[in-house]
Amino acid sequence: DGHHLPFWLVRTWVSAYGRQRFVFTTDCTEAADAPPQFQLREGRELVHAGHGPVCRLTGTPYLAGSAITMRQGHDFALKYIGLSNDDARALCCDQPAALIARWMV
Repeated sequence: DGHHLPFWLVRTWVSAYGRQRFVFTTDCTEAADAPPQFQLREGRELVHAGHGPVCRLTGTPYLAGSAITMRQGHDFALKYIGLSNDDARALCCDQPAALIARWMV
């Protein structure tokens, strides 16, 4: 989402180590793709979302999770990291699915 890790850092790592060593994921909350001013309660904390790709604890600068879906993560990989469609699909879909399949055995 560009806030948990800056795009330039992810771009550098993928370029240096190769896409086969990475998977992209999101810790999206139920606020993913939420309308402006959306608020939700997570445990005892009130979380504010709906303004950009992250959720923040209301009234603070502290991150409370991501508000992007994997589809949006794929789009961010294309737009902000500069990956090809094939590489973005591998990092956001194919490689995470393969990793999960290995755990399921």
